[in-house]
Amino acid sequence: MGKQKTSSWEFKLQMVHLLEKGTHNMFQVSRDYHVTRSLLYAWIRLYQQRGEAAFIPDRAIDSPPEVERPHTAEEQVAQLERLCGQQALELDLLRSEVDNILALAKNQRRSHILHRNALHKFLLITAVEGLFVRSAFNRTEIRRHRKVKVLVTGAAGFVGGHLVDMLVERGDEVRALVQPGGDTSHLRALTGIEIIHGDLIDAASLRSAVQGVQRVYNVAAKTGPWGLERVYQAANVQGLANLIHAAMDAGVLRIVHTSSITVYGHHLHSIVTEDYPYHAENNPYSRTKIAGEKLISKLVKEYRAPIVVVRPAWVYGPRDSASFSRFVNLVGSGKGFMIGSGKNIVPVVYVRDVAQGLIKAGDAGNEAVGRAYNIADDRRVTQAEYLNTIADALHVSHVSRKLPFSVAYLAGRAAEGIWQAMGRRKGAPPPLTTYGVTLLGGDQQFSIDRARRELGYAPEFDVKRGVAEGVRWYLNRVKTQA
Repeated sequence: MGKQKTSSWEFKLQMVHLLEKGTHNMFQVSRDYHVTRSLLYAWIRLYQQRGEAAFIPDRAIDSPPEVERPHTAEEQVAQLERLCGQQALELDLLRSEVDNILALAKNQRRSHILHRNALHKFLLITAVEGLFVRSAFNRTEIRRHRKVKVLVTGAAGFVGGHLVDMLVERGDEVRALVQPGGDTSHLRALTGIEIIHGDLIDAASLRSAVQGVQRVYNVAAKTGPWGLERVYQAANVQGLANLIHAAMDAGVLRIVHTSSITVYGHHLHSIVTEDYPYHAENNPYSRTKIAGEKLISKLVKEYRAPIVVVRPAWVYGPRDSASFSRFVNLVGSGKGFMIGSGKNIVPVVYVRDVAQGLIKAGDAGNEAVGRAYNIADDRRVTQAEYLNTIADALHVSHVSRKLPFSVAYLAGRAAEGIWQAMGRRKGAPPPLTTYGVTLLGGDQQFSIDRARRELGYAPEFDVKRGVAEGVRWYLNRVKTQA
């Protein structure tokens, strides 16, 4: 950011040029300030549909000097970053101001007035002038983050709990939705958390939960590959529909839905992007996660539901009492083994990086609505590296035993068949499942280019740091329980 102040009229003139010309980038002035492409696109369309050159009325800017205009998208981004930095501008004001003016502009377009005169250009100047004046009142105390009131479903869970932590850290007002009987000990240790009880399948509890919030982070779900189809359907499809309808009725501005990489299936080839087709595995979790995303696509298309979908990879870290704890226990006790050669890529991602991705999806502009984002770590980690990083953190011997992939997969399928025949679909899963075998032993690589580019997502925890944090939590828990 440059230190030299730009005069008010020069700032307004250059802002007009930038808004008029637009850019195909979403860019970030500071960590929490975003100018979204959707707002720029709206103005670009006004001009492109007219095919007219810029017109700056004399009343708006007196005797403006010659200003070098940016030509490339990169130059536009750099110039707007510099200008906004010099003016200490809160870019949230740009969003609200342009939205207000755009509503009037659209009405004028319908009556074709804009085809016959330069009213739309006066409107644009008015927007920029209003923005400039309002931002002046905020220069003495610029807030890096505007507090948002949010609802987090599944807040007592593994990912939901870490998401609540990070939202509280950045100053948001958090309402945590927890199932009746859920463990709220961690949430109660935080300051300023509103804890309420409810369930995705209880529509009345959701209508109460969403009142007065601006964002909803839906992390609640029925997870795992084993259970009754109707239970998964109730939570992951019907419960999701209940939440979305309640949120839209309450005027919620953004819903971030936590999906999963399971929507791609597990028998993958090459690096998987968000355009990879759905493929349901033979388990209710995979099928209902796909059904949930299809429901969202329909609601976005038909009702303009303000939903962004996040697809986390294989999440690990502190407070994961299921998957990660089990691996730490196996490796620490010398019972760990690799499936296949151990050279396959495992799609592990640290839990706070997933929470970061969810928050970024909540902060993103309207161009993110209806889109899905892989949230993973593109620093590739093999199965052997993952398990042996756990071993190193525990100061135990590396995992050396290997079970052929085909043998493990057949064993998992056999175990599932036996459990099914015994009527144990309601109970705990078999000790080995095809879901678990493909997750650990399959080669799975995911692109996060879209999330990097459009959300500003960047994983912060490599596997060594993340595993160290997770193992430290595990050992402390074991010591506490002893």
